[in-house]
Amino acid sequence: MNAEWTLKLRHRRKPDTRGFTLIEMAVVIVIAGILISIAAGVLPSLIASAKIKQAKALLERADNALQGYALARHRLPYADGDGDGAEDAGVFIGALPYQTLGLPFQNDVWGNPIKYAVYGGGTVSTADLCQTFADTDAFCAEISNAIASAFDAGIGHILNDGTCPAPTSTNASNQAYLLASPGLKDMDGAAGKYDGCNGAGGATFSLPDAVLTDTYDDLVRALSLVELNLDNCTGSGPSGGGTATEVCDDAAAADEDGDGLSNCNDPDCASFPACSAASLSITTSTLPSGTLGSSYMTTVGASGGSTPYTWSLSAGGGFTDLGINSGTGTLTGTLDQCPGDYTIGVQVQDTTTPTVQSDAATLTLTVTSDLALSGSTTLNWSSPTQQESYSASGARLGDISWTLSTGGATGFEAVSTGSASCVIRKNGSTTPGNYVFTLSGTDDTCATNSASLTINVYVPASGGAAPGLISGVVDSLEFDATGGANPDILHIAGDVYAIASTGSGDDGYLYTVQIGSDGQISAAPIDVLEFDHNNGVDPDLIHVGGNVYAIAYTGRWNHGLLTTVTIADDGQIANSTIDTLEFDNNHCYEPDIIPISADIFAISYTGPDNDGFIQTVQIDSSGQISNTIIDTLEFDTAQAYEADWIHIAGD
Repeated sequence: MNAEWTLKLRHRRKPDTRGFTLIEMAVVIVIAGILISIAAGVLPSLIASAKIKQAKALLERADNALQGYALARHRLPYADGDGDGAEDAGVFIGALPYQTLGLPFQNDVWGNPIKYAVYGGGTVSTADLCQTFADTDAFCAEISNAIASAFDAGIGHILNDGTCPAPTSTNASNQAYLLASPGLKDMDGAAGKYDGCNGAGGATFSLPDAVLTDTYDDLVRALSLVELNLDNCTGSGPSGGGTATEVCDDAAAADEDGDGLSNCNDPDCASFPACSAASLSITTSTLPSGTLGSSYMTTVGASGGSTPYTWSLSAGGGFTDLGINSGTGTLTGTLDQCPGDYTIGVQVQDTTTPTVQSDAATLTLTVTSDLALSGSTTLNWSSPTQQESYSASGARLGDISWTLSTGGATGFEAVSTGSASCVIRKNGSTTPGNYVFTLSGTDDTCATNSASLTINVYVPASGGAAPGLISGVVDSLEFDATGGANPDILHIAGDVYAIASTGSGDDGYLYTVQIGSDGQISAAPIDVLEFDHNNGVDPDLIHVGGNVYAIAYTGRWNHGLLTTVTIADDGQIANSTIDTLEFDNNHCYEPDIIPISADIFAISYTGPDNDGFIQTVQIDSSGQISNTIIDTLEFDTAQAYEADWIHIAGD
């Protein structure tokens, strides 16, 4: 039976990969446009509203700082008139004195200086207000009278929302102070960013709650004298035997309450600061000493009176930068005068009202020295050529001058070797024995700045002679039996020395010999090299670097020659020269060579017509000589024999 099978294939549907249609895209774009339009219209308002809140918060913070200042100092600060952040006495309308208040800002959120206006009577001790206006019933009348008189001096303020009239006794409002921020823009197009009465430039300002309009965006905050009094004054005030209130700071000493007593004599004024304060006096009697050149700091104290105190100096002792902090009494500066005692005059003033108290004192500031000498304090002077080094440390204003007391020993001296160093050396003969030296160093600018060092010295017979004294020939060596004219000797290393000379037939020779520290010379030269087989007159030997040396000399036909050789530290000389240069092919006598820098050398000699010449050449560390002369100078056009070099300084 046949079976049939049927295979059915089911196709899997492909995923729908279609994107947005044009209609769907259009709808999305329209919705996005609507959202952006809404945001564009609302966002600026939200930002502006947030800025205004921030500005109001800054004004509130400044207001709190002013009230805190009044509680702590019993007065309000003056305005800042020069923009440095500190109050300026006598300035009643200006910028916020943020530094005086301890605030970190002076500008509003838009970067504009905050304006500050203060009633002049509030910048003195508010205890005056507490005493004068303690009677609540008379308070407003007293304030009105006080403000009216203040307007004549141009320091009164009114709040007004109209035509900005000038303050008078009839339209004055009792504001202790006010703060103003001009906002973002100049809305009224006049007088800068401040709008309305705030920009009028007088003592009139717009109301704190003025509505923001298209011509006004300023912010104002104010505190009245009534609020200031309530914040700073407690109790009902003086109540003497009479019906009136005693005025404790009345300059005329009137008896307002009729009890026969006035001002501080009235018991009603016992709590008044000027009456209760003890006498102001400086309590510091001595100043701590300080070392020459050091930074100095100490605080002078006082008691009594009414704080805060104000300090000043009447005498600074002559120091360059010594000063006193007016608020803390801290004395600081650099002690830049010689050791000794100096007079410092200090003065202090308090804030007692109505009569400010003060005191003065004369104090002594002592400057001490820390100069010290260092070096060996026990010496065995075994050689006439011996030298001992000493130095001074510590503060000084000038160089150190040295003196030496030898305790009876002759033949010694102290010689300066720098601004604060010296050596003790011999300058004559000394009788052998034990001596006590005293070395003293003194500041050239300050005779009072000195130090001494005691030195125990033993002089044996070997050290008693004068330096440089020739007692006879120690040893000798005939290093050339047939010549040896015009020799030039140079130290190589240890006890090895080299001698360049004119030998037999006027040829140039180089010898090495050994000379011990006791003056003993080896029995024969260590090594010898004939560096020129024709002519080697007037040789001058110099060290180039490492084991390389150069010889300048008069060669064949009186030409000037320069050759380089190798000499090992043990005196062995290479069998041939390294390099040779004919630096003058005309006429050269008595050449003298000197190093100028690492590989530059200068040669002076008697040249053509016996004139004086200088040439510069280059010799590298391996002894190779440049084939080209660097430069030439005829330094004497008449006659120059046996020229000799010496280095002065620099070039």
